[in-house]
Amino acid sequence: MGPDNLKTLGVVQQVHGRPILLLSTQLPETQEAKVRCQRRAGIKATISQGVRAFALRRSRYTSIEKTHLQHVLTVLAVNVVRLVAWWDGEHPGGTRVSRFAQLRVA
Repeated sequence: MGPDNLKTLGVVQQVHGRPILLLSTQLPETQEAKVRCQRRAGIKATISQGVRAFALRRSRYTSIEKTHLQHVLTVLAVNVVRLVAWWDGEHPGGTRVSRFAQLRVA
């Protein structure tokens, strides 16, 4: 990733003359930073749902074409699941509670 690409992310800081990405906790508290953080959180949630519910990390196939088809169908399945949940009036939940935290509550 070149310096121009890092600048487009908007979270670059120079340290010893080299660009580094800032942690999300180090971002300035501007409206633009909040929007960027929300977008990143949405992307992470989508990837997490794909991994947990649809085994997105593993491919059944070795060829690129079939693997691509599997990814496209997985995305379609995620969208269908979300659409059905929306039709049923279910709203996306908040942060998931880990198994360890569930033990503490029980």
